Amino acid sequence: MGAIVVAVSLDSIETLEAFSENVGADYPMGSDRDQRSAVTAYRVPVSRNGNAQRSLFIIDPEGILRYVNYRYRINDDYPDVFRILEEIGK
Repeated sequence: MGAIVVAVSLDSIETLEAFSENVGADYPMGSDRDQRSAVTAYRVPVSRNGNAQRSLFIIDPEGILRYVNYRYRINDDYPDVFRILEEIGK
């Protein structure tokens, strides 16, 4: 599909490295813990205790935001995600 996966989290770099090793993730992960620039730019909801809502964004090769889901659930949202990725790949 030509997609590139990048994860951004409010977790520390150390936590992300441990998570990546634990699940065998082979995609880049970035910590937005200090600046929260990604959370702010993409208007990700943040709870009162400071946790960012798990969200998914699909940005096409031209940089256009094509999909936003602020309540991303992996199993429930696969059909939508793959549909958008297939549309972008055409």
